[in-house]
Amino acid sequence: MRLLKCLFAWRVRYPNWEKFTQVISVALFDRRPVVIVTHDICMAAGNRPGRGNELLAEALKHVSDLFPDIPILATIPVVLAAEMKGVKVTVVIHPPHCDTPMDRSTMEYNSKMVVEAQKRWLIERGQFPALALALTTPFHMPRVKWIMEKEGFEVLPIPLPTPRQFDYMDRNSLYFSVRVAARVPGGLLLAYGRELCARLLFFWKGWI
Repeated sequence: MRLLKCLFAWRVRYPNWEKFTQVISVALFDRRPVVIVTHDICMAAGNRPGRGNELLAEALKHVSDLFPDIPILATIPVVLAAEMKGVKVTVVIHPPHCDTPMDRSTMEYNSKMVVEAQKRWLIERGQFPALALALTTPFHMPRVKWIMEKEGFEVLPIPLPTPRQFDYMDRNSLYFSVRVAARVPGGLLLAYGRELCARLLFFWKGWI
């Protein structure tokens, strides 16, 4: 069943903003820990966040404006985009070493490691388990959600500015698959192929 999910589940159900805010308000009223966690679609050349992360930052700003006291645990590309919109991030999740490559995922820095760092920060402050308001691109969200649920989070996806994965691609991304998807007709298939390979690896490792 889990393997079939890895192969064929490419969408998650996003709440509308009314339902989204209602769930958060109830959790806060019940004094349950709530946290905003982000993943990214890799930054662009020139130390720029890139179009995809700028779109993610739009959604992040909207949530932050509604609930300014909820901590934000964000990865570097989303942090760069958020700062441009005046959003203050609580914790920056960064690679473990300064020479970790930023143009690809590695076994020491990937979505699983990001979730573990976010979980560790919450545990250290007695804020786990928590309701995680998860933010990432549409086709990455299922894998992020599965990882987080396996780590003990309750996950509520943050509604996105646009549901089309193509809108998050950037011609100057450091990720080869993202560049191809933005530049070449039909190139989005390469990005989906990469995501499928990542899912199968994470399934084999027992991470989802």
